[in-house]
Amino acid sequence: MDKKKILIIDDEQTQRVLLSRIFEGAGHAVMQAEDGQKGLQMTRDIKPDLIVTDVLMPKMDGFTFFKELKTSDLTAHIPVLIITGRAKMEETFKVMGADDFILKPVQAEDLVAKVDRLLGCSKTADAPPRGRKRVLVAGEDGETARNIALLLDREGCHTDMVTLDAQVISRALMFLPDIIVIDILMEGLPSYTIIKVLRQMSEFENIPMIGYCFYRLPGLQSEGGQQKALNEDAAAEACRKAGLTDYLGRWHESTFIKSIVQYLEGPPGDETDVDF
Repeated sequence: MDKKKILIIDDEQTQRVLLSRIFEGAGHAVMQAEDGQKGLQMTRDIKPDLIVTDVLMPKMDGFTFFKELKTSDLTAHIPVLIITGRAKMEETFKVMGADDFILKPVQAEDLVAKVDRLLGCSKTADAPPRGRKRVLVAGEDGETARNIALLLDREGCHTDMVTLDAQVISRALMFLPDIIVIDILMEGLPSYTIIKVLRQMSEFENIPMIGYCFYRLPGLQSEGGQQKALNEDAAAEACRKAGLTDYLGRWHESTFIKSIVQYLEGPPGDETDVDF
C-alpha cells in the first residue's frame, strides 16, 4: 500500500521534527514547510493527502493559508488538521471549515488517531500489535539491549530498541510502549532527565519504567569503566526521584526475566500502581 503524504507546516523546527517522527512511525511519508507561504507552494507541487498546520507563523499565518487553500479547486479538497496552543481558535476554524483541530501539547496517540481518521485508513499490518505488551528497551550498549529485547520477545512481548540517548523520547512517542526498560547510566542526555521528561507526558505518566545498568567487568580496569561503577548508586537514586518504577541492578541474563515478570503480567495497557 502506498504511503499517505502528510505536509507539516510549522515555524518551529523542533515541532516539525517531532511530528515527522510520529507520522513516519505510523507509516506515512512526511514533508515540511516553515511557513504558510512555502506550505501553499508545496501543496500545489506535491498534492499531499493531508495538511497539518500551526496557526501563528511568519510570512503567511495559518488563517491566511487556510483561506488560500480553500479558494483553489486544485487544493480545496485536501483535509486540514489545525494544531495550536489557543483553544479559542477552534470555533473560528470550525466555522471556516477545518476538518479537525487539536490543542498543544499534543498527545501522540490522539494525533495519530485523528490523522488516520482524516486519511480514511486503519492501522497498517505493520503496526505494533496491541494484543501483547509493547516494551521499549533503551541502552547505549547495543549488544546488551538486543539481548534484553530477545528475552522479552521470547516472553511474548513486542519490543523496540534504541541505543542513542537523544532518540529515546521520540522513539517512545512513536512506539507508545506499555513498559520502558532503560539503562540508568546512559550518557549525553542523562537517563534521569529522559525519565523526568517522559513522566510529564500523559502517555507515559503511569507506565512501568524499569532500570538496569551495564558495564563490562574487564572494563573496570579503565578509568571510564571505574567511573561508571562508581556512578551506579547515584544514577539509580536520581532515576528513582525522576520517576523510575524499579531498579534491577546490573544486567544479568539469568535473573532478568525473574525480576521483571511482575510487570509483564496482565493485559496490555494495564496501569501498574506504583508510589514514586
